[in-house]
Amino acid sequence: MEVYSQRAVFFDRLVDLIPAKHYLVPEEGPIAMRFLEKTKREAIREEFKRKHKDNKRAKLDPDQAGGTVEALKKQEMERKQALAGDGGAPVHHQNGFPDKDDLRQRLKKKLEEMRMQRKAEENSEKVRSAKEWKDGALEVGRKKAAVQQKQARQKISKVDRLAKNSKKGSDKVVEKKQQGVNTPKKATGSEFSFGKLDFGQEDGLKKKNKLSKQEILEKVEKDKEKVLSKEEEKKRAWKAALARAHGEKVLDDPKLLKKSIKKDEKLREKKSQAWAERTEKVKEKQSQRQQKRRDNIQARIDSKKAAKKERREKKLLRAGFEGRKKEFIGAKKK
Repeated sequence: MEVYSQRAVFFDRLVDLIPAKHYLVPEEGPIAMRFLEKTKREAIREEFKRKHKDNKRAKLDPDQAGGTVEALKKQEMERKQALAGDGGAPVHHQNGFPDKDDLRQRLKKKLEEMRMQRKAEENSEKVRSAKEWKDGALEVGRKKAAVQQKQARQKISKVDRLAKNSKKGSDKVVEKKQQGVNTPKKATGSEFSFGKLDFGQEDGLKKKNKLSKQEILEKVEKDKEKVLSKEEEKKRAWKAALARAHGEKVLDDPKLLKKSIKKDEKLREKKSQAWAERTEKVKEKQSQRQQKRRDNIQARIDSKKAAKKERREKKLLRAGFEGRKKEFIGAKKK
């Protein structure tokens, strides 16, 4: 036993030579600080600084100074206390193996702790609230679209109703005017006519044909020849001035009318000349196409004749040494 105790002391001293931070395995792995929130990163930094100060103070304190072996024993004791807090160590059977039910309970408890750590319930609540908000927004959008469609249909129906009413009103006004213009007759049993309206004198409703410039010129010259009083001339001048003010064309100057007539004649001559040139070109192109067609037809006929002649020449050739048949064998020479 002394040998074993001596060896144990030797190994303890050997372990004490190794710093605890290199010998002991940390319970928690490295934390990825960049994936954490800003507040959590700051809290972890503060905790690390505090622990570093405490460790440094404990290292320099002779009462609390301890080697790697003491740190290892302390870590083991903390682990046992943690197991006892979780429900104690696993129950062993007589054969020395742990109980399955106890292991399942511990696994379930560990999973719940991990779920709480990553805030699974909070995330699920956020997802649920986001889904509810989305469904509510969609429902509001559908209701809004339905209201807009209803308003649009109401507007369309209102416009149609107003159009029908205006049409009915205009029809009534037209009927009243027709009744005032018509000369109704007492209808007998044999004088009914459907779909016909009597508008009185049809000749009066016909539109007047527009006068040509030549006719307007003749009319103006006749009016110029007439002798008018000062009042009549003044009325005519006022009438022309008012017409010009309204934007109407007043054709009362013979010189301008003659100039416009000459311009129209020149334009007419120019257009007739252009039309004659066009018709001439069309006839020329037509004759060229017809000549080309005749040439093509004649070339096709000549090619067919040449092919027939060639086939006939081939048929006249005979096999053997006689060559081409010029006359019957044994025919009398003339």
